[in-house]
Amino acid sequence: AAAASALVFESRTPEDAIVQVPDGRVRQVLAAQTLLMARLRELEREHRVAFLGTLDAGFAAAAYAWVSGRPLADALHAGDLAAGDFVRWCKQLADFLNQIAAAAPSDVADAAHMAAKLILRGVVATSTEVEQ
Repeated sequence: AAAASALVFESRTPEDAIVQVPDGRVRQVLAAQTLLMARLRELEREHRVAFLGTLDAGFAAAAYAWVSGRPLADALHAGDLAAGDFVRWCKQLADFLNQIAAAAPSDVADAAHMAAKLILRGVVATSTEVEQ
């Protein structure tokens, strides 16, 4: 969830994108995503197209905290976000993860589906129920 968040999150300002990324596997995957994105940008230039967004790890720490089961206050602090923004980004991330689950091979699909389920808890789940 933390690594996937870099593909959908958009910081309000460049300063907001400067965050502390969780160590370990998340940091490794984000580094690999950055390298892959650089290669894709080269292909874009070569073929004179532009369709890629940017990677933004500004929500990674908050997503990691939330999916790890930490309390809302911890997740908000990790991402330095207002509660409404946090819920909105959680819902967008869960939707993105469910899209990955629908299209990916089974091992990736299982991980994406589990991450989406872990996001939809507490205030995020309550918010989703109210809007439906």
